[in-house]
Amino acid sequence: MKKVLVFDSGVGGFSIVRELVDQNLNIEISYLADTSFFPYGNKNDLELLDRIPQVVLAGVEKTGADAVIIACNTASTIALWRIREVVGVPVIGVVPAIKPAARLTKTKAIGLLATPRTIGSAYVDDLIDQFAGGCAVYRYGPPNLALAAEQVLRGEDFEESHIKDAIDGLYKNPMAKDIDIIILACTHYPLIRDELAKYAPKDIKFIDSGEAIARRLKEVLAINDAGLPLLKTAYSTGGNDEKFLQAAQNEGFINQTQI
Repeated sequence: MKKVLVFDSGVGGFSIVRELVDQNLNIEISYLADTSFFPYGNKNDLELLDRIPQVVLAGVEKTGADAVIIACNTASTIALWRIREVVGVPVIGVVPAIKPAARLTKTKAIGLLATPRTIGSAYVDDLIDQFAGGCAVYRYGPPNLALAAEQVLRGEDFEESHIKDAIDGLYKNPMAKDIDIIILACTHYPLIRDELAKYAPKDIKFIDSGEAIARRLKEVLAINDAGLPLLKTAYSTGGNDEKFLQAAQNEGFINQTQI
């Protein structure tokens, strides 16, 4: 059974874990959350570029992973190339689902929700130019949506207004009324898909990159046999561990510890 490490700043990567489980991949999954440095959105690029590869490397050495999924858009955007230099196993990053959205939209109007750090990046600009040149892409970086998702999954109180703001922010442009697909371009966001849907038009389709990541992992590790994945250990770096570890247990991880 191949071993896979899923990495994120917090609980967002659980959306990727759920997809791996849904795809019945015959793998052993460990999870690593950089809880002591969460959130990444208020850190500068140099801090993240220095820290993330070393944390991921420690996780690979601890778990003996055959591959790593960087289940964090910010980390993928800023540090993926450096992680690949440091870690001696295949590394799969998260790419906003712009290409499939452009293929599926009927109105040629797409909504894109991402972290404020990611939403205006050259990385996203390039993806839109490459895959969605014939579409209008309306972007919004809700400042507190990842935090709200973190709070929901940890069973904490959260501000409903943070979730409503995400949808309102997309539709503040009058032309955005034609949006028929919303891309959830942060792995935290699919965790609160139902909450977001309460404030979106009822015919909106939400998409994310979880399924594509699962397919890519299957290719990279040449996984041919189906089977129920084994969720093994959830590691954290020491921030708000009680809540995180409880959330990990709720997801099905059988061990939880600090790295």
